[in-house]
Amino acid sequence: MVYDNVEDLPTAEFYSRCVRLNKACVMRGLATKWAAIDKWNADKGGKEYLKELLGDRKIAAFTEVTKDKKNPLISSRAHSFQMKSKKMMTYENFVDLQQSKPKETNIMEKNSTQ
Repeated sequence: MVYDNVEDLPTAEFYSRCVRLNKACVMRGLATKWAAIDKWNADKGGKEYLKELLGDRKIAAFTEVTKDKKNPLISSRAHSFQMKSKKMMTYENFVDLQQSKPKETNIMEKNSTQ
């Protein structure tokens, strides 16, 4: 089921068509009113907001581009979870590292435009 206007979705209909039957459903536009949509948006200062909020927290970051052995045409940090590229760093350092990368290999820019 696909719902374009979830504000008009009757609870009983949602329950009977999706929940009760254990069926997946798409609810378009559901997150558009969430404050995070604006706060996390890179074009609206989202990186700085998250750095201020999470900057000193330690995270595990996969920082190297690796080749997929089964498909050598795939070379993307978004698909690179090789343990040899795993580094512990602060969230602030991770954001700074991503900002220093070219846009095509910067996962934060790549994901914010998709």
